[in-house]
Amino acid sequence: MNDASWNPLIAERTPDRPACRDVALRLESWAPPALAERWDNSGWMCGEPDRPVTGILVCLDATPDRVAEAAQAGENLIVSHHPPLFAPLRSVTDDTREGRLVGMCWRNGIQIYSAHTNFDAACGGLADLLACELGLVAPVPFPGPSCEGLEGRARQGRLPEQVDAPGFIRWLSQRLGASGPRIIGRLPDRIERIVTQNGAYDEALLPHLRRCPPDVLVAGDVKYHDALDLAEAGIAVADCGHFHTERMFVPAVVRWLSARFPEVPVRAAVEQDVYADARLYTEPGNGYHG
Repeated sequence: MNDASWNPLIAERTPDRPACRDVALRLESWAPPALAERWDNSGWMCGEPDRPVTGILVCLDATPDRVAEAAQAGENLIVSHHPPLFAPLRSVTDDTREGRLVGMCWRNGIQIYSAHTNFDAACGGLADLLACELGLVAPVPFPGPSCEGLEGRARQGRLPEQVDAPGFIRWLSQRLGASGPRIIGRLPDRIERIVTQNGAYDEALLPHLRRCPPDVLVAGDVKYHDALDLAEAGIAVADCGHFHTERMFVPAVVRWLSARFPEVPVRAAVEQDVYADARLYTEPGNGYHG
């Protein structure tokens, strides 16, 4: 029995149907693997890259739920931002999250490709997308292209006009959907100059923030002791979380791939922040009934 006879996601090769590898290679023209940080694991996670594409699901996190979603929709390629595999695997069993994920992919004929820190640093990648989402004027790398490794995820720019602290919080909520950012230090009365860093805050940025402090640093996932260091240095921070500073990956990649592979269905996964707002449980009308 050949594969295609039992699994609809394992399609027969045809001259006009691109392979999953073709999609990844085209994406790498936007986000070259050479831009990835040394510790990263961007690239192919699992599957058979030479399989013809039946459909593409784009997501931030390639979880078992996303694999099930892709299988149900007849999509055999998942393009994620975060790599689901990082540490070397000593075994692949259903006792671990990674093992269950790989097993689901093989059973359903699904391939996973992840564009992580290479996509952060790419021209027009996540660092630029976050600055654009915030409406920053003329954003540029921070602290500058001479500082290898840091310019990948940090940008500096100005808001279109100065705002006060309440106006800035409303701006973040409008632009990023971050209803309750954690504030470190004290927001200044007038805010205009912004530094951004998508995803997890990198402590290596601190010396540069000290030398050239912005009005506010917009970042995500600031650890407790890093927050203490930032507060001591007098750097005001709006921690908007990992999800809200990177969620723009999905629509951007969907648009880009759809334009280059019009013959292939490309779809955005419906995802939400893994952290829930506690007000869901305390404010009336939010749907919680105890």
